[in-house]
Amino acid sequence: MRRIFKPDKTKVEQAGSIENYYQALFKKFGDSHETVRYSSKEGQLKRYKTLIKVGDLTDCTVLDFGCGVGHFLEFLHSQHQSIEKYTGLEIVPEMLTFARNKYPNASFFSPTELNKLSYDYGFVSGTFNDKMKNNRGFWQDTIVDLFSKCKRGIAFNMMSTYVDFQNRDLFYENPEYVFKFVKNNLTPYVTLRHDFETKENTIPFEFVIYAYKFPNHEA
Repeated sequence: MRRIFKPDKTKVEQAGSIENYYQALFKKFGDSHETVRYSSKEGQLKRYKTLIKVGDLTDCTVLDFGCGVGHFLEFLHSQHQSIEKYTGLEIVPEMLTFARNKYPNASFFSPTELNKLSYDYGFVSGTFNDKMKNNRGFWQDTIVDLFSKCKRGIAFNMMSTYVDFQNRDLFYENPEYVFKFVKNNLTPYVTLRHDFETKENTIPFEFVIYAYKFPNHEA
């Protein structure tokens, strides 16, 4: 009997790098939620709606880490968020070129090009979800650096270990561990949210962290 074995490598490992993986997705799907691995547009927007509850973004400068083709900026416009300035960071050159052409009034850079300016709020959506080497070190280094660049706070989401199924290509993190890391290393002003659905009639399988530089008087 012929045996069929599933590959041991994740999709990112098969592609050779995270950049190669998303280059292929962008080439296949273009300006779509599928390019950034959201299963639906509705789910993508629900995640964004939860993230922006970190605070009032009126007249604020926003830094979007892992911006893809600029969907978060598009969402902010659709919600009539009167931000002062948007800056997106992305490692895939093709996505950067697309975003720059589509949103000429915004700024898009690769992480190595980022200047030393500070921002009011930083956001990360979906960027920590892909399984790769040293996931924990990646998200920790990222949020420490992002928090240092932001004057008011940051908001980011991750896949939760409180699930009934785990996709081998995705990275799941313990929410309490993330909360404790932020509390001990970044700020005493931190909120953990694990109370929202990204898909109807499913248990919450993602969580959001809000980390503030100062007490959140809007709560």
